[in-house]
Amino acid sequence: MRGAGKTTLGSGAAKAVGFNFIDLDEMIPDIKGLVAREGWPAFRAAETAVLREALAICATATTPYVISCGGGIIEAAVNQTILKQCGIPVVWVKRPIEDIENYLNADGTRPALGSESVADIYTRREPLYRSCSSHEYSPASKGDGFDEVQQGFFARVGTISGATRGILRGETFCSSLEVATLDGLSTEQAESIASAAADVHAVELRVDLLDDLSLANVDHQVRMAQKRCSKPIIFTLLPESDGGKFSGSEAEFWKLMDVGLRAGCDFLDVPSCWSLSKRTGFVQRCGAAQVIGSYRRKGRCTGQQDFNEACRAASCSGAVDIVRAVFDTDTSSDCLMVHSAAKELQKSTGIAKPVIAFHTGPAGQMSQLLGTFMTPVPHGAASQGSFLSAADVKRSRILLGTHSPRRFFLFGSPIQTSPSPTMHTTAFEKLQLPHTYGLCETADVNVLLATIAEEQAGGGSVTIPLKQDVLPHMDELTPAASRIGAVNTIIVERARGVDRWLIGDNTDWIGVMEPIKQNSPATTDWSTVTALVVGAGGTSRAVVYGLQKLGCAKIMIYNRTAARAEELAETFGCDVCPSLDEVPVVQLVVSTITASVGFTLPPAVLESKPLVFDVNYKPAVTPLTAQASAAGCTVIGGIDMLIAQGLKQCELWTMGAAPAEEVRAAAYAHRGV
Repeated sequence: MRGAGKTTLGSGAAKAVGFNFIDLDEMIPDIKGLVAREGWPAFRAAETAVLREALAICATATTPYVISCGGGIIEAAVNQTILKQCGIPVVWVKRPIEDIENYLNADGTRPALGSESVADIYTRREPLYRSCSSHEYSPASKGDGFDEVQQGFFARVGTISGATRGILRGETFCSSLEVATLDGLSTEQAESIASAAADVHAVELRVDLLDDLSLANVDHQVRMAQKRCSKPIIFTLLPESDGGKFSGSEAEFWKLMDVGLRAGCDFLDVPSCWSLSKRTGFVQRCGAAQVIGSYRRKGRCTGQQDFNEACRAASCSGAVDIVRAVFDTDTSSDCLMVHSAAKELQKSTGIAKPVIAFHTGPAGQMSQLLGTFMTPVPHGAASQGSFLSAADVKRSRILLGTHSPRRFFLFGSPIQTSPSPTMHTTAFEKLQLPHTYGLCETADVNVLLATIAEEQAGGGSVTIPLKQDVLPHMDELTPAASRIGAVNTIIVERARGVDRWLIGDNTDWIGVMEPIKQNSPATTDWSTVTALVVGAGGTSRAVVYGLQKLGCAKIMIYNRTAARAEELAETFGCDVCPSLDEVPVVQLVVSTITASVGFTLPPAVLESKPLVFDVNYKPAVTPLTAQASAAGCTVIGGIDMLIAQGLKQCELWTMGAAPAEEVRAAAYAHRGV
């Protein structure tokens, strides 16, 4: 609907996830004049033309786009067909009608909507918006401020598009949020839910336990869970046959599952008790959302064959992303048997999916200790009944010595003076993990691959000259690694039923973004910030990606070889700075030029006192940071980038919070500061 905030939210979301942006209204010159001269049919025809043009651009672009459509685009039947068949997510942005009316009444820049009231138009269009969209977004509550609405929308676009699709691996925890409603909570209750979510990697919303299962309320409760928890949400609607409370028909079940899908839930639990055809059809519509195929039985698992059949039923002919099998038990030996069966699943069935194998009942605690992938825990800091808390599970695993020692490496050359071994060894010791981190100095990608193939290998850091060489050898690339075109982090995953699954990631952009945020006022409006990036090499790609994630309004790229600056600017949708003598006022400068070059800026660039970031960590003070400090600018050194990207690597390898203070102290001590 016009006035819902599509353009503002869409452009902001595009920057947040690193996409380009198209506003269809901007592709049609003088909309108000066109309607006045030729009427609404002419405008609708123009809308159809630019919609087709925008989708054609998207189809061939290397960088994805966010497209903002006009509110009346669904008025034309041809546009309805195009939207339904375009093959990309279509998000309906919903805003309270009273807010839309107030906004439009104050806006004189657009043509009048005619004799219909805004409310009548919205009522007439509502079913069209729903039928033409695959997802929808609305604020969790009417009192949400714009910043809160914006951040919520950015998160959902990241999930729906797959740009920020979370990969859970290794020692991860999933809590079960079992409430009748998330409305009317006291401040203490809301803070308790948020605090409990901070200790896990995903939160399972037990939809079947809500006191009102109307479609509108379930949609609202999902959005409240997304807001309260700020973690990936697992949408779970357990039928009575699987031990849940849902007693409706299969048709009613799938209508409710559609609510979770349209709301942009990260995970959707699909029980095996429903018909295979319905499950398959639903999974095919899930797009970037990850599907957990689940099998639950009130009874014991009798052995490998029984476990295999349960997983086959849950896997939906291999269409799901994750398999979950839950049994009852009164003996810990059952937990040991199922844990062993899960390890053999791929060899005995060909099912190569991450597996959550769990037992309920008093003896089920053993399965919490054995199964490290998405281990179910109560939503709270304390153990409850037969469920151990995440903290108790971690402590028990350390005491029992169930953590398998893993070896991590830094690959590249030259690396002998790198502080990375000191940083990561400090982190592992603080976390009481039996892992090691060493150097593997090489410029040969085959040496890297042979080392990472060793039985105890857990992953590694990758630096020059191997960041691009390793790309084709990864089984999976994260969106960041794909967009930046380089891998600086390798994760060896073993939870997919295969011996080794290599995930290539890139944390360099976090090494750029986090120090900038930490050294900027909390009130900084990044949508007003202009940034200058000096250099156009591989590191600059991570810098630009990080600045776009930060939401900078304008990013200019300067490079001595103009063609390289133009190539980088075209790839990321930035501007080229032709000369450092012609730089407009900037609030941020990031240089990737090698320190040995002795690069400095024209003094005029520093007159506005921008934040200056030199990504070189040796020497501690570069000519650029010395110049910027003398000019009264806040400066950031490359050591802070190294620390921030390393902390994220540690989190990816351990799937837990890294000990930031200890790692930072170790890095500075290594450098001699």
